[in-house]
Amino acid sequence: MNKEKPLEPIPSGNITEQSEFRKFFSLKWKAILWTSIILIIINISFSTISYLNLIKQHNNQNKLAFKRYSREIETLIEQSLKHMLQIASLLPVLTFTESRGNKLDLETLTRVRERHWPALLLNMGIDTVRFYHHDNRLIMDWRNKALKKDIPPFISKWIMEVNRLEQPKTLIDCTKDCIQYAATPILSKGKNAGVVLVGSSLADIVLNFKQVSGVDMGIAILNEDRNHIIKGDEPMLIDSWGARVIALTDINHNIPILKKIAHDYPEARVLKGVRTTVSEHTLEVKLVPFDNFNINFKGNGYLILIADVSESISEINSALKQTILISITGLLVSVGLLLLVLWRPLSRLRRTALHLPLLAENRFGEARRAIHKEYRSLGKKDEVDVLIDISTKLSYQLEGLAWTVARHIDELSLERDFIRSLLDTAQAIILIQNRSGEITLLNLYGRILSMYAEGEIIGKQFSGFLIKNKDQPGFKENFKQILNGEIEQFSNESTIICKDGSTRQIVWNHCSLPDKSKKDPMVLSVGLDITERKKAEDDLIKSEKHMQAIFRAANNVSFITTELEDKNFRILDFSVGSERMFGYDQENVVGRPLEILYSPDKTASISKTSRLMLDNGGEITRQLDLMRKSGDEFPAVLTAYPIFDADNNIIQALWVAFDISEIKELHKEKESLTSQLRQSQKMEAVGTLAGGIAHDFNNILQSISGYTQLLLMTKDEEDPDYAKLMTIDKSVNRASNLTRQLLIFSRKMESELKPVNLNNEIRQIVKILKSTLPKMIAIELDLDDGLKIINADSVQLEQIMMNMAINARDAMPSGGNLIFRTRNLIIGGGEEHPGNNMELKPGEYIQLTVSDTGQGIDKGTQEHIFEPFYTTKETGKGTGLGLAMVYGLVKNHRGHIVCQSEPGKGTRFHIFLPVLKTGFNNHQEQSINKKDAAGGKETILIVDDEEIILEIEEEALTQAGYNVLMARRGEEALDIFGNNKDLIDLVILDLNMPGIGGHTCLVELKKIDPDVKVIVSTGYSNSSASKELMELSSETMINKPYRFADLLTRIREILDKGTGRK
Repeated sequence: MNKEKPLEPIPSGNITEQSEFRKFFSLKWKAILWTSIILIIINISFSTISYLNLIKQHNNQNKLAFKRYSREIETLIEQSLKHMLQIASLLPVLTFTESRGNKLDLETLTRVRERHWPALLLNMGIDTVRFYHHDNRLIMDWRNKALKKDIPPFISKWIMEVNRLEQPKTLIDCTKDCIQYAATPILSKGKNAGVVLVGSSLADIVLNFKQVSGVDMGIAILNEDRNHIIKGDEPMLIDSWGARVIALTDINHNIPILKKIAHDYPEARVLKGVRTTVSEHTLEVKLVPFDNFNINFKGNGYLILIADVSESISEINSALKQTILISITGLLVSVGLLLLVLWRPLSRLRRTALHLPLLAENRFGEARRAIHKEYRSLGKKDEVDVLIDISTKLSYQLEGLAWTVARHIDELSLERDFIRSLLDTAQAIILIQNRSGEITLLNLYGRILSMYAEGEIIGKQFSGFLIKNKDQPGFKENFKQILNGEIEQFSNESTIICKDGSTRQIVWNHCSLPDKSKKDPMVLSVGLDITERKKAEDDLIKSEKHMQAIFRAANNVSFITTELEDKNFRILDFSVGSERMFGYDQENVVGRPLEILYSPDKTASISKTSRLMLDNGGEITRQLDLMRKSGDEFPAVLTAYPIFDADNNIIQALWVAFDISEIKELHKEKESLTSQLRQSQKMEAVGTLAGGIAHDFNNILQSISGYTQLLLMTKDEEDPDYAKLMTIDKSVNRASNLTRQLLIFSRKMESELKPVNLNNEIRQIVKILKSTLPKMIAIELDLDDGLKIINADSVQLEQIMMNMAINARDAMPSGGNLIFRTRNLIIGGGEEHPGNNMELKPGEYIQLTVSDTGQGIDKGTQEHIFEPFYTTKETGKGTGLGLAMVYGLVKNHRGHIVCQSEPGKGTRFHIFLPVLKTGFNNHQEQSINKKDAAGGKETILIVDDEEIILEIEEEALTQAGYNVLMARRGEEALDIFGNNKDLIDLVILDLNMPGIGGHTCLVELKKIDPDVKVIVSTGYSNSSASKELMELSSETMINKPYRFADLLTRIREILDKGTGRK
């Protein structure tokens, strides 16, 4: 067989790649492949059908054989039953022969048994012989005792039926063992004398059938209740079926076969034919129920047939192998013949197919040489040669046509490039639409302007895609008229939508393009971009309308347009805001000079502004007073904007005026609030300083006070040192009060607020003042009887009024009047009062006014009177904390204080305090029950980092009878308390200590014992810390320096709480 010569590689052309035309499956291989597939399918089908027919034939033969075996066995069983009936009929004859009176007596039957039983047992295979009386009573029972088999109970009923009918009967019993029974009546002198029963096993029939047919067979009994299978011969049991094999040929060989099949097929009743392989032998096993035989049968017995079909199966397999071998041989021969016939023609056809694509690449000579490699005579030509000749002729024709087309393409390319250059250099949108309105061409300027690439817009509808539908009234009608030749051209203006969403305003001119065929008319559309011109026009209109709207809407701004005449300006336009600001109507001022808006004494100012604008040629801004029609002047900011003509000469001016009256008022208010803010900041600075030194200072005072109190306890009043110690004690109290005052007025210490009637407090303080102030100062009261209750600290109120009275005393060295006045007041209700400009929230207040008729205070001094340490008194006559204290206490009560004074006219202090919004009335008061200090015997733990304070408190508490434990740090206190928590009744805890500190120590104490009683002792604590500690500890806090009497009272109150002790 000749192999096809490989083709030389063909170089790539300009149009296509040669490799693309090699990507196909050759026709000759397709023919061979499909022929092979068809032949293989035919051979497989033929072999399969032959095999199936042989199997079917084999199965049919086996069915016929098994049917034959069943009929033969049935015949053998019937013959055996007839033989047993004959024996049963013979036995009465033998019996009556031995009998003397034709009676069935035991003696006669015994003689017959001794004489004939061996012959029955050995020669005839009889296992059982029984004689029954005509009344169904058993007379004699002859049985093979080696079998140890009982007669089934139903035999008795069967015998009764034979006696009754006097007819012989046969029966096969397969309930326990497959035994065949024959029963015949015994007649004596024409009467029924009884029944003889003969029984024999079916096993002999199985062995005889094996000798006759050569087929293995057996008998099996299937018990419905598998738990009651007869036990005995264990190897004969087949557990999967719940069966026992009664008889079986070649037991050692066939029993394993049956057990294997039972394992694979547990349900014996459906086993109509099973094929299995044992020791390279193929066996077919079938179970035939005795129910299929025409025999009186009782029980669940099955006939087992085992046939060796190995030889038949081997013959079938050999036939199948021969068939497959013949099919493969035929397939190879057919494919070889096909290759021999088709190889050369199809090779030439393939060579032609591979080289025809060269024609598409204008490689005509190369294609002809490759296709026409050999010449064949007319007698050898076939369809492939005809195709090759036609391909050669076609190559010559295509070569001539290619030259013609190339020449025309060059000419058209030149024309196209020229037109494209004209289109792309034109500064206008040029596009062509077909009769459907689709864009077929768009020049470079149009693509740049619309931001679309050529591929994105070609084929899109001009109407709707490039221009908005609302811009096309009448466009479609005009477009149809141009296509139909009714009009030559038309124009319209529209908005195009660019790719980025922006729009351009275009003026279009549309005309038809000449078309000789008139089958596909085209429309040429040329568009000019007028966006900038339209925008300028719109901006001018908008600007004019905008200025008009501003003039009309600016209610608080005045716009006045004036015209220059002889260096003077006359009013041309007067806005609505100008009418409101000046009170003139427009018709009353137009044409009048600008000076009417100024008071006569301000004319020089406006003239100066006008001259500056004319000289500098730019805008001028001035702040000056203008005049309304009513003659009232008001402050304003005036700006003049010059308006020029084409020669840059000022011909008009726009005057813009802002009324700044409210701004000036707000500025004054801002200065007032700024002053108050500075005052608050100063108070805060002093408070921060006081808070920083309060703790250490109070600890020092506590040490001095403690030792002083201890010494006073040992002295009598007559002792010379007693007065000195009292002086020290008073000095400590003054120093403590000084620190307290600093903290209170700077709001670094919380007030003890409670419902208070201010009138009662004033009356109490007046009693004190009358005994302390000079007699030439008269005290007057002007109190509102219906004054509402406030939430205040009585002690601090007393301090406020006392400090203000002392300040008034110093302002009236020659005497005068001191007046206390109270009133209810509502802030925010529109009522005029000194607190209108203060930072008070709207609501109900009480107003306390303390006034004197003293020297008064100038405004400069009033700005500093509430500053700490500020005083106008001589050195040594004032601390500068009196009014500062008042200011701090008032702020601490969320109130406000105002001073009104002029030199020589006295001073009035107005204090505003918020009303308590609860149900208290002006008759309610609070009282505090103070207990006398008392000692005790409880154990108290003192925690303080100051060694002196620990010693003083230990001595004082020990003198009061208490047991004292001491700790110098929080960690030490936790260890002592943890070890003695059952003994410690109270803890006195300093708040500010090194280490974990008092706050953390208190938290940990509460964790150890949530019910621990604690008194927090501190030199200083800010309000937020105090609240937090009071929430954490349900007890109390005492501030240093404290009196031992107060400490003992607090201790006793806490220890007695909850005990009922008084």
